[in-house]
Amino acid sequence: MSLLDEDTKSPINWTLATAIIALIAVIAAVGWIMLTAKSYDKVTLCEKNIKSPLTVVLFDKTGGFSENQKRLIKKAIDKEITDLKTGARLTVYEIDAQTMEGLSAPIFDKCKPRDGSDANSFYENNKLMTKKFEKQFASIVTEVTDTLITAENAPSSPLLESLQDLASLSSLNGEVELNKIVLLSDLLQHSDSISFYNNSLKDADFDKALPMVPDLFGTDIQLYWLLRKGKEGEIQNANLIPWWERILEEAGVSNLNVMKVR
Repeated sequence: MSLLDEDTKSPINWTLATAIIALIAVIAAVGWIMLTAKSYDKVTLCEKNIKSPLTVVLFDKTGGFSENQKRLIKKAIDKEITDLKTGARLTVYEIDAQTMEGLSAPIFDKCKPRDGSDANSFYENNKLMTKKFEKQFASIVTEVTDTLITAENAPSSPLLESLQDLASLSSLNGEVELNKIVLLSDLLQHSDSISFYNNSLKDADFDKALPMVPDLFGTDIQLYWLLRKGKEGEIQNANLIPWWERILEEAGVSNLNVMKVR
């Protein structure tokens, strides 16, 4: 065989070698993706074996909601969904004044899945991810919100008791770390232990409430303060927010942001 023949065949060998190397690289990449793929719970959509940051939405239905409040609450929940980080857990409760005399069972409890906006076009289907996000998460939260804001008024408002329950349940759940509470309430505490309806707020015994203060150390609270009319509006005087600020300071709340909702 001449040297000329060897030179002619050489490029074919390099092409084959390049193809083999590329194939090996693809196989290695696929193998790496499979090995490092995260495992998720089919019900909650949460990643397994890690603590998920938890945001809780707590509905206080005492006094019901005006049409304007319903509109703003829907906007507020949409904002919370948008602001919630992928993988964070969202749990929705209501104040259960009758059965639990405090916090209800979870009405919604899932981690926020990816919505497809950051999908890798090489091996992910962004349209499928968007459909899953809407079907398994966003649309359900919307339905739950619509149901809660149209439900009947609650007969009482054990708000402090509900926050106690929330703090206890969160600390007992090794799968979550409570980061934020979204509270939709008129703040008119009304239970057998403490009632703003039975006593003038300025005379309410703060020391009596201290044993009921929940442990919410490091938690942020976004309060949507539902303003009332008539007698309830009179109770919502200049003393109401400072009273709750003292309670939440004792609870160790990190940040409290208040938005009035008329």
